[in-house]
Amino acid sequence: MTAERLLGTAVTMMGAIVAIMFTGLNLAWGLLGLALTAVLLTLVWLLAARHLPALRVLRALAWSLLMWLSLLALTVYGARLALPELGLASATALGAICLAAMAIPVNVGGWGPREGLTALAAVVWGLPAQSGVTLAATFGVLALIGTLPGAVVLVRTVLRPRESLGTTPGSASRLRA
Repeated sequence: MTAERLLGTAVTMMGAIVAIMFTGLNLAWGLLGLALTAVLLTLVWLLAARHLPALRVLRALAWSLLMWLSLLALTVYGARLALPELGLASATALGAICLAAMAIPVNVGGWGPREGLTALAAVVWGLPAQSGVTLAATFGVLALIGTLPGAVVLVRTVLRPRESLGTTPGSASRLRA
């Protein structure tokens, strides 16, 4: 539902703002961003509350936060693998920006805002732009690897011979007996 998607996007943006604030990039801009995100989250909450029961809104917020934390952990892990010189705080902040940039639904051949904004953020932190691109690309590779078990299930489902409707494996042999 649209309200649940908006809640997830608000959690992602709020996470990026909080990560930026705690790295000390610029406290004034961070507080302004936090205030704007809080206003956005409140508006989204009010919109969602009109269309969804309160428990469902809370559940959507909880699942969005859990998913965001999982993806952030994957991003930080990838940053620690590909960029061991990057500190934990910088990896976390860049990872949060990387995740927020992925919410922008524009790309060319799989490259787009995730890599561009993460590279820009790396430059703002005084790192080379390729550090941001490396972090974003590493996240993409790890996310792809994470989907491979689902691909195995999909291939097995497609290659499995179709059973006729209404029968289960072995039921035809029982009918003949």
